[in-house]
Amino acid sequence: EKAYVTDLYANALYIINLSDFSVSEKLIQVGLNPDKIMFYQGFAYVANNGFGADSSIYKIDVSTDFVVDTIIVNRGPAAMVVGTGGMMWVVAQGYAGNYDEFWNLIPGTSKPGGIHGINIVTGEQSVYQELPQAGDDIGLNEESSQLYINAGGIRAFDLNTLILSDTVITGSFYAFSYEPESGQFFTANARDYASAGEIRVFNSNYTQENAFNAGIIPGSFLFIYNDMLNTSSEFTDQIYAFTLSQNYPNPFNPSTTIQFTLQKSAVIQLEVFSLNGIKIATLADGRYSDGVHSVRFDGSPFSTGVYFYKLDVEGRSSIKKMILIK
Repeated sequence: EKAYVTDLYANALYIINLSDFSVSEKLIQVGLNPDKIMFYQGFAYVANNGFGADSSIYKIDVSTDFVVDTIIVNRGPAAMVVGTGGMMWVVAQGYAGNYDEFWNLIPGTSKPGGIHGINIVTGEQSVYQELPQAGDDIGLNEESSQLYINAGGIRAFDLNTLILSDTVITGSFYAFSYEPESGQFFTANARDYASAGEIRVFNSNYTQENAFNAGIIPGSFLFIYNDMLNTSSEFTDQIYAFTLSQNYPNPFNPSTTIQFTLQKSAVIQLEVFSLNGIKIATLADGRYSDGVHSVRFDGSPFSTGVYFYKLDVEGRSSIKKMILIK
């Protein structure tokens, strides 16, 4: 298992091996000043904020660490959330603009912040709502079909009517998070960047019900529930319900056998990728019974080099390397 860490100045992600906390020498190069990261169905999505100078979200296959797609939005994508039906909602900060030598804003260079609704599978954008101020963090209440955005205070965006409200929680917040289980809002203020920062808690009626100090510059929130801490054998069996074996022979020319084992019937995909992350073959796709399965990969059309094969089993993945030598 691993973790990705953004480096705003290297324009890259570091890869951390969680078994020994070593840092890989390999960096994943992304766009300008990467900000928030989101995980969804085997892929990581990185908002390349660029302080308003970038407009891209990179899609990374976490099993290969390859960038496989780019989604273009408004200037300065800052945060993302995915709702029902694979709709990804993105809040963008916009761009303050360019200035001349006398610090006068050059007309036409500034870009407003905005909310984007994008089909995460096709990349098609179907919703855009301009924001009156730079947008930052985002939260989703699917039950009431409301998005919440930190943009000059917390604002609500109705996903049915596509109407943006005035601020429902007033204030200037360094960070914000919506907790869907309780319907509470958590806001963070950095104050003067020297004394203790403040966390405020608001209920679903937007009324403050608690406040406490935390750190100097409180930022992101992560909510952990009891069911996320499940370490029972049943849970472990569900995670490791398949095995992907090393291909044989390896190295090979021109063909090789790939074997995988399923502990129970499952929908699977077995695909082959080139070294630069391009998919070149699909070897298996569909529901397979429990037991041992073998497939052949014919490398005749391809050149000598390193290739990867990846097995996806209902949201879980395993990947291995193979070498074709002609």
